[in-house]
Amino acid sequence: MSPLKLPRVFPVAENEGDLTLSRLDAPNDSIYVLSWECPPDNRITPSFVGTLLQVLDVVVEHVPRTAVLVTTSAISKFYCNGLNLAKVMIPACPEFQDKYWNPLTVRLLTFPIPTIAFMNGHTIYFVPVSAGRGWCCMNEVETGVDIHPASNSIFRAKVDAQTYRKVFLEGKRFTGPEALNAGIVDAVGDMSDVVELVKERKLIGKGSKNVYGLLRDEMFRETLALAERYSKQGGVQRRDNEKAGLPEWSKL
Repeated sequence: MSPLKLPRVFPVAENEGDLTLSRLDAPNDSIYVLSWECPPDNRITPSFVGTLLQVLDVVVEHVPRTAVLVTTSAISKFYCNGLNLAKVMIPACPEFQDKYWNPLTVRLLTFPIPTIAFMNGHTIYFVPVSAGRGWCCMNEVETGVDIHPASNSIFRAKVDAQTYRKVFLEGKRFTGPEALNAGIVDAVGDMSDVVELVKERKLIGKGSKNVYGLLRDEMFRETLALAERYSKQGGVQRRDNEKAGLPEWSKL
């Protein structure tokens, strides 16, 4: 595994912003941080997703499997303010679902090392790991935009029926403490609390046995099947790099 010089900045096309990969100082230098800054509010676009997929490939190739990856925002008010509809909807980008969204969903759900989303600002799309200030919601019921079955199924696997109804049919805006009580996130706080969460859950080294991504693959079997089923291209490549070196039965 070749060394990676950090911090490293990845520009997003069309001058939309940057993604920066860095890592914390010792003794927490097994925690890598991927921060994005796409003004004004970190909207999801084809260019952003394409760059994010590129960075995730770099992490898989160059970051030790003993590490943990934390995603966050360099814009304090917004972690992510949802889709940029003008750029992702037909006719602007008819291939967005197949070329960008489905591959990103699969990539994140089968990532070979632990991932934590440090939501340090408002979040329109839930990332069910860690939240600080602001609120998070799924507001499609207000905007009239349907939710992809694969994205929908993530919540069926993670929250109870009452919370699921509040998320999708009410478009409830959850504060950090409310999200914690509902089981949507695992902690509320700042980056120091993220570090404590990593230590408490003993996440350092969990990917070192080259089976972490495979276990996540099974955990999110329904979601991954839906992502592939609804891909017009006939399936999404999972890029299970961690399968190399495992017994043959593990590759089935």
